Amino acid sequence: MVLAVALYEGAVSPVVSGGVSAEEQDARRTVAYRLCAYDGLPRTVRISAAAALEVIDGAWTRSVPGQR
Repeated sequence: MVLAVALYEGAVSPVVSGGVSAEEQDARRTVAYRLCAYDGLPRTVRISAAAALEVIDGAWTRSVPGQR
């Protein structure tokens, strides 16, 4: 789960500006959310993962005008 969140965070905040395309960001976001919502995970893990993704999405939305 941590890996899914980290991969998405890396797509949202790449080291090099413009280093990740919008399509790749969307793909990584989809994968991260699906992994974090997996029913086989304990509920507490799903909630924590969702909270982490929400923070990443919020930071990205505030830093990139016109995004989500």
